[in-house]
Amino acid sequence: NGNNTVSVGNNTMTFNTLLEGFYSGETITVTDAYSNASSLTIPDFTIDTTAPTAAITYDSTGPYKNGDTVTITATFNEAMADSSVPRIAINGSGTLLSLGATNMTKSSDTLYTYSYSVPIGTGTGTISLSTGTDLAGNVIISTPTSGATFNVDNTAPVLLEIVPIPERTKVNTPTYVFQSDEAGQITVGHASANALNTGFTPTVVTEGQENQNISL
Repeated sequence: NGNNTVSVGNNTMTFNTLLEGFYSGETITVTDAYSNASSLTIPDFTIDTTAPTAAITYDSTGPYKNGDTVTITATFNEAMADSSVPRIAINGSGTLLSLGATNMTKSSDTLYTYSYSVPIGTGTGTISLSTGTDLAGNVIISTPTSGATFNVDNTAPVLLEIVPIPERTKVNTPTYVFQSDEAGQITVGHASANALNTGFTPTVVTEGQENQNISL
């Protein structure tokens, strides 16, 4: 720091700004008025000023429903300190309930998990992280590098009849046309004895296709 003198007793030396990285074998030498020199080797150290980041993954694929339990894993790009524990928060859009900052569970120095009980409501959950630090004390970046959002769908599809089957028809393979606002699997419920013999094969409704045709 520009001060080249040493006093008798304890002395504090502050380095000029150092670049990030690992330092090893650095020494300081003190020479007295009679040219007698003595050196100390500074213990190895690392300068780390970069905040840690995390990628988010899930143990199953969404959209999720109320009652599901999803394990959310944060994989950090470096070892995290045991204290303070990284915390997860989930901001829900639409009618999806939000989750306040909550401690995650440590699996390893770089892996932390949270068991998420999917609430009521429908919308997108956006994850943010807080509190945790790396071994140098740098606080985590709140926005994950990937996997920050997931979807929850607790809303049933809206169906609309378009073309009904005629009340009386000579066609024994009638066609029924309806509209769905979501994709999904078709099933037919039978209320009459004759319908029990229907050879209906379920098909997949295509999202975005206004009218769906099924032949019974």
